[in-house]
Amino acid sequence: GNSITHLSSKAFGILPVVFYLDLSQNNITQIESQAFDGLLQLQLLNLTENGLTEIPNGAFKGLVSLTTLDVSYNQLSSLDNKTNSLLDDCLSLKHVSKGS
Repeated sequence: GNSITHLSSKAFGILPVVFYLDLSQNNITQIESQAFDGLLQLQLLNLTENGLTEIPNGAFKGLVSLTTLDVSYNQLSSLDNKTNSLLDDCLSLKHVSKGS
């Protein structure tokens, strides 16, 4: 891990050939809407072991190739797509790990 604490909107710019992004074991407590916008080919996003308590609508906007999302070992009270459309843009999503 690093010491990343905040992911701003479009934090990664346009990186069309990133397939795997490991942001585990940081101190990320805030993710802004559209933080991952531009990562068009991203397939796996690992956000385990951060201090996340919530993920805002639109945070995963544009992640149309994402197949696996791991948010285990955070303090998320819920990750419910039915109520907040959080994962609507993730058209390829097959697996979400919420863990402890």
